[in-house]
Amino acid sequence: MTTVLAALDTVVDRFGPAVLTDHLALGAALRGLPDPLPEDQISLLTEAAASGAPGRLRSALEVGTPAPAALNEAVALATGAGGGMPAETGRWAVIQLGCAGGLLPRHMADQEAALPPPGGGVSMGRRSRRHVGPVVGAGAVVAIAAVAVLAGTQLVGAGDTGTGAVPSASAGPSTTLSTLPAADATPSTSATPVAPGTARPGFAADPLEVFQAPELRRLAEIYLKSDGVQCRAAATPLGVQEAVACSFSDREIVGVFYKYLGPEAMTNARDGLIDGKVSAEDGTVRQLTWRFVDKRAGTKVGIPMGTRARAEGLRVRFQSVNTGRPTLYFDQESILCSGTFSALTADRTELRNFWANPER
Repeated sequence: MTTVLAALDTVVDRFGPAVLTDHLALGAALRGLPDPLPEDQISLLTEAAASGAPGRLRSALEVGTPAPAALNEAVALATGAGGGMPAETGRWAVIQLGCAGGLLPRHMADQEAALPPPGGGVSMGRRSRRHVGPVVGAGAVVAIAAVAVLAGTQLVGAGDTGTGAVPSASAGPSTTLSTLPAADATPSTSATPVAPGTARPGFAADPLEVFQAPELRRLAEIYLKSDGVQCRAAATPLGVQEAVACSFSDREIVGVFYKYLGPEAMTNARDGLIDGKVSAEDGTVRQLTWRFVDKRAGTKVGIPMGTRARAEGLRVRFQSVNTGRPTLYFDQESILCSGTFSALTADRTELRNFWANPER
């Protein structure tokens, strides 16, 4: 049987250490393993992640707090001063996450392996509903994870899943979170574009109505004019004011748009890409700034390295290791907004062309 630490190691290897700080991504990743952990253990681990305990443990250690004291701080946060998990199970969960994240000696996970009683801890009905984002430097990984989940759960062919359920776009940090539990990771090849004005369950009839922030609406508007586009509000991770997930079924592309709360949040998002927290195939990462070709029309072009031009923001393209799909992230500094696209069937050039001018 897979040990807890082995399961967490597998998840970290696939999605990066930031997955340990977001309960939605962590739960989806753990349940998607070939030999998943018992559900009560997954519930405890995701509850601890949602509390922010891994981030507290890291920050305490970074300022020189001794490991035992730092662990106690993190456990206190996870247990909510008596209002969260029981102290014993909270300690177990924080230690497992801390060891998997390289913050605590790995032997501690083995020593604590048998602590949680069967069915102990927080029930599924009491799991935290807070949306706790990743640590500094992994912000964009959240958006890319959400896009990967949308792609893996056939958002373009959402009506073909058999259940009619609309997959969640609120996944946490990862660029390669290709499936949710019981989801088919293979994109539907038979999906047909949705007629304008016809919304699938959970999606708005008018995509523009979903966007509340005017800045985010302006960023996304150029992409919402083609047939078959469907959008809905998505969960907002830490540092994000608004999130909207969209399916562009006529292009076999899915995307997530974010409006950040401030410059630091968007900088953190970029750092997640630039600092290597994204699982990309070797040699596929292409990073450059971009400018408008026609600002009113929203058309864009990348600025080649060494070229002097007024940049609007950053654009990063790469091929995801686990999904094998082209992914593109871009942001606009002046309005603190970003978009992330993943192509289900298109190649990297087609995805870039969609970003630059979806109407051509």
